[in-house]
Amino acid sequence: MNREVGGLLRSALRRRRREFLRLAGWSFVQAVPAFLSGWVIARAVDDGFLTGRPGEGAAWLAVLAVAVLVGAWGTRHTGLKLAAVVEPFRDDLVTRVTTGTLHRSAHLGEPADTASVARLTEHVEIARESYGAVIMFVQTFLITAVSVVLGLAALDPALLVLVLPPLLTGLGIFLSALRAMAARQRAVVLADERLAETVSAAAGGLRDVVACGAEERVATQADDRIDASVRAARALARLTALRTAALGISGWVPLLLILAGTPWLVRSGVTAGAILGAVAYVSQGLQPALQDFVRGMAGSGLWLAVSLARITEAARITPDKDEGAGAGTGAGKQGDQLGEPEIAHRISSALRADLVLVLDGTRARLGTHEELMAASALYRDLVGHGDAAAPPPSSQSQSQSPAATAHSPVARTG
Repeated sequence: MNREVGGLLRSALRRRRREFLRLAGWSFVQAVPAFLSGWVIARAVDDGFLTGRPGEGAAWLAVLAVAVLVGAWGTRHTGLKLAAVVEPFRDDLVTRVTTGTLHRSAHLGEPADTASVARLTEHVEIARESYGAVIMFVQTFLITAVSVVLGLAALDPALLVLVLPPLLTGLGIFLSALRAMAARQRAVVLADERLAETVSAAAGGLRDVVACGAEERVATQADDRIDASVRAARALARLTALRTAALGISGWVPLLLILAGTPWLVRSGVTAGAILGAVAYVSQGLQPALQDFVRGMAGSGLWLAVSLARITEAARITPDKDEGAGAGTGAGKQGDQLGEPEIAHRISSALRADLVLVLDGTRARLGTHEELMAASALYRDLVGHGDAAAPPPSSQSQSQSPAATAHSPVARTG
């Protein structure tokens, strides 16, 4: 995650701190079943069923059923409070993208890029959905993990020795790989975009590709883009195995240690109810929250980082490319490079250019209007029939200085 994305997320947290606190409060209510489950099961077993008092054991389980209802009530309000955090964040992203796009199109004089706007709109929606998912995954896991640790400590502190080390080890492995996973996810997105751009450009300019005899070159370029996309996807898939290993260490090893260490726990004075409560804490509370956290951060978290990076890049307002080179458009033309070429669909566009490239199958001619009128039968035919209303080149354009002529657009026709 780059510095701009981190700053954007921290800014959202600071400006909506009150909404986040309300969301956290309802998340604690949502976690009531996770906190009480193991402890209630321990009481039901030790004080009820094992002592021959099934009624008392059933009463303890009824307490757990009430806790589940309370958790459902908290879940409902958590979803409502989440909208108060996510929707303003989406509005901020839309404002950033709109400001940057309008600035480039209006102030910098660049043409409207409707395809980029469409892609950015998609990125904003992906960021909105991923942002809400990440908040819920992270907050639910943290509150559930704290509840489980407190519950295990209430049952018997010896249980923490079997649960905390593998939990922290697996989390450390996953979090250390998260930055690399974000970088590889970004590489996958960029490779797919480059492939789409290459294929789209080749399909749109197929006539020119065939006219220039560049079929093999374009096919090679497309093959290179496909290979790059495949390599990026495989690199990301290799890190998925590391995510699976981290999830196994954090979620399953604690459960195996509790079961394998049962004889030692019994000798240490831990009751059967406490051991069953610990199993419930890990299997019903910690494992589901951990799985959602790891899979959510590896999915929605990576998409959030990639989408926000793309949005911040697109929303960045850069200085005008002509600023600093002098006032007016004339100052920006005092260089040594040609201007952008223009594909002429009307002969009037070619008449305004200083150099015209005419493509005729695999043959090409380059020259001024006068030179091509004398040397190219195809160009004479296009001038005579392609645009009857095209005005002749003005005397002003014919008397341009060499410096201005060097930077006029090159029209291409054929």
